[in-house]
Amino acid sequence: MKSIMILLTAILGLGVTAWALNDNKAIDSTVNLHDADEASQTEVFWDYNGSRPLNSTDHILPEKYSYAANQNLGCDQSTAFCQIKAPVLAGSSPAQPDLSAPSTIPGQNIQDRIEDAQLNGPNETVTMKN
Repeated sequence: MKSIMILLTAILGLGVTAWALNDNKAIDSTVNLHDADEASQTEVFWDYNGSRPLNSTDHILPEKYSYAANQNLGCDQSTAFCQIKAPVLAGSSPAQPDLSAPSTIPGQNIQDRIEDAQLNGPNETVTMKN
């Protein structure tokens, strides 16, 4: 009986440990910008740091964006560029968005979606604010 209790305790301990390890993976959802393979395959948020009002080229220059760990809840889908969602440009240091990466719209890349947002307002790639 004592050996059965020890065995059950060990199994319970392993189960709790496995759950805790798996749960921690869900908590750490940030992208490792130093892992080029992971970063170039994962879309992340980028804050727009270019001119306001928008000039003709700032919005399509990767260096006008900075990595954002989270979606900016202050972006209220209004009129000014706020944030984009794009993968990391492989080899960029500091990290920059890959504007030539394919978007979720067939046949269009991230830059195409940014230019569309300039004409038509926010979309799945670009969020805006007042």
